[in-house]
Amino acid sequence: MATSRVLAADLAAFSASDALHWASTSSLTGRLRFSQESHRIDLVFEGGSLVNAASSEVIESFGRHLYSERLVDEVDLAAAVVHSRDNQALMGRSMIALGVVDPEVLEQSLHDHTVNLAQLPLEWTSGRVTADAFELGDHPRLQSDPVDVNHLMIEAARREDELNRVREYMPTDDRALGLGLFDLAANSPGRERRILEKFEPGATIHSLYEQIGGSYHHLVWTIKELLKASVLEVLDSPDAPPAADAAADDAEPD
Repeated sequence: MATSRVLAADLAAFSASDALHWASTSSLTGRLRFSQESHRIDLVFEGGSLVNAASSEVIESFGRHLYSERLVDEVDLAAAVVHSRDNQALMGRSMIALGVVDPEVLEQSLHDHTVNLAQLPLEWTSGRVTADAFELGDHPRLQSDPVDVNHLMIEAARREDELNRVREYMPTDDRALGLGLFDLAANSPGRERRILEKFEPGATIHSLYEQIGGSYHHLVWTIKELLKASVLEVLDSPDAPPAADAAADDAEPD
């Protein structure tokens, strides 16, 4: 596969939004890579449309996304990992081959996963971005519903505003958290389970983010939901408003 480097920039000077806009308007076919320390996110474009994404973080893998959304269980995921390794196949194709996920469900999940990963660099203020042009060939990609980059950036602006509103009643990053009065509900989203898997009394938002990574917006929002449900509580915070004061009609982010 012949590649051609067509962009290299520092995110402090050329933001992720700039890079996404450039990839869209220049009709890039190839890969836009964002890197920050050991974290890497690859966005695959075809004719300027975003058609796939991948991350160097295991917790952000496509298989983990399917598991978090309860589309596969631990047994299915383990079987797909083995099949993928033994047959040198991609995770999605292995799951279809094993019959654990319908192709239509897999396509929608791949779309959601691509959107989730593409949103992460929009939160970065440092790092590098590079772009390589190449023909995709049989590279896996969304077939029927590529991601609209302009919509993605509008959504990012909305989420930033949303995060600012959440911050009006959320504790600061260094506020210690403890377990609350209630247990996590059985039907809780996967991201809530991931937080509690890593949680130890006295943890802070900052320390949890260092362990979990991913979207800072989603982490803060999810911790707020756990506080509202009294699954977590703020420790030693006499000035923090009680979780019950949070607006009941807050809409969860996509």
